[in-house]
Amino acid sequence: MSCCMPCCMIRARADWQTTQEHNTEITSGKHKDSHMESQRHQDQDQAQCNQAQCSADSRPATIICPGQLVEAIMNNTYVSREQAARRLGLSLEDLDRFYKGDLALTKELSFKLRDATGYTASHWMGIETLYRKRLAKWQEQCQKNCQ
Repeated sequence: MSCCMPCCMIRARADWQTTQEHNTEITSGKHKDSHMESQRHQDQDQAQCNQAQCSADSRPATIICPGQLVEAIMNNTYVSREQAARRLGLSLEDLDRFYKGDLALTKELSFKLRDATGYTASHWMGIETLYRKRLAKWQEQCQKNCQ
């Protein structure tokens, strides 16, 4: 199965931002200090670790939910939030939850996405499954780090 363009764009942007931040630290002389400070914060985080740090809201940028891809597609095709919600049969609140990854993709919604985006329903269900697996693995690792 080939990757859709918005997915690649989001990953590339996250990688680019990380590289840019790292390069800025090196050129500004903050690189060594930031690593020492990072270690201090890591030690503090271990002591203060809680469930909120392992929530879906704080997930790494590399764990991309289907809603982020749909939002990128809708934005790139100039579809408003209201139009997107209407096409997908969602309220604006549910659309926002879907975009954030808080509302799981259902089979019914995957067929509506097929009609709205042109990607197959199985494509969307595959992305949802992968997202949920990666999120669960990350949350499990996060909780292990908190112990």
